[in-house]
Amino acid sequence: MIMKSILMITHSSNLTGGGEDDFYRLLKYFKKKYHIISVIPEGPRAAETALISDEFTVIPNGIFPFTGFGIKSYAKYIIGVYSKTKVLLPFLLKHREKIDICFVNSSTCIIEMFLLYILGIPYILSIKEITEPSFVRYLFSKFFKLTSKRVIVISNLLKEMYEKINGENSAELIYSSIEEELYEPVKREIRKNFNGEQDIFRIINIGVICPMKNQELLVRAMAKTAQTKKIEVMFIGKIIDEKYYGRINSLIGDLNLNNVTFCFPGEMKKENVIKALSMSDCVVITSLKEGMSLVLVESLFMEKPLLTTNVGVVPEIIEHGINGFIIDKDNPEILAEYINDLISDKNISDNISAMTYKYYSGMFSMERYLAGHDEVIIKAISK
Repeated sequence: MIMKSILMITHSSNLTGGGEDDFYRLLKYFKKKYHIISVIPEGPRAAETALISDEFTVIPNGIFPFTGFGIKSYAKYIIGVYSKTKVLLPFLLKHREKIDICFVNSSTCIIEMFLLYILGIPYILSIKEITEPSFVRYLFSKFFKLTSKRVIVISNLLKEMYEKINGENSAELIYSSIEEELYEPVKREIRKNFNGEQDIFRIINIGVICPMKNQELLVRAMAKTAQTKKIEVMFIGKIIDEKYYGRINSLIGDLNLNNVTFCFPGEMKKENVIKALSMSDCVVITSLKEGMSLVLVESLFMEKPLLTTNVGVVPEIIEHGINGFIIDKDNPEILAEYINDLISDKNISDNISAMTYKYYSGMFSMERYLAGHDEVIIKAISK
């Protein structure tokens, strides 16, 4: 029996990111069943992605600027399209006859999907982000409906947005998951050997440093906390907006908080992120928009109190005061109030943590995640 070939295209090779993690685990899973041909953007994760591909090419990094219209960002993307196409087009022409189906990991891979359509290569798309402005989202959604074999979404919010444009039952909902075997040993080890320092409260925020992630909210909240003990705030993620990063640092300097330490370690290897997550006292998601934050899933699995803005999958999963707290994206006082509660009353933290794993196991199992993608791939190939 001839092995089927899957072309795998991803949007980023960053060390951290839910979409990047999704792609890597799918790649490992499909490697067992299919011949893998990968299109990998330049980045720190490119080498390990290449190692589990049978054939691959590395293309210049650069995604469509989906967070909003901007002349500079659009111009930069258009300029980058040429260098990307110069590498990608010959690669696709060389392999297109043996490709049974292509899996595209993000709706920001616009030029990649356009080339697939022009060359007649069938593809499946996983939508992980909310494209702004809305008229661009509308045009892209129509294009996806017209050209793709199937569209996968990672939250009900994204499903509703897509199907409002293209009609009901036009997208498949598959929640993201995590590789439990990576997290479980760290969770056990930290529980056994690390009881926490009683005079330090650790807060972790994971995501690229840019206005859409809204890290400024957490910085401002620190000025409102009671600061009865030392607080450490760690922002893990690549700095993609230097101007915004500079503004945050200026704000930190202006606030002059003697009892709060801020740390920006940049991107970190996955094992280090998991360890930092495990040693934290709470996780804060400050995003203005999300398709689905994998940090939420990680928090539930690691049994950490979660404070999050009401974005993406949050209203589908988080019950306020039961398995986490939903905060206002514009109100640092409310965020500070919940942080004060967690610091002053350990029972609140323990009660939230006791409920988190129950929600994880009910909705985000790896078995369900892989089976869902496998079914979509098999149906697409058979058609």
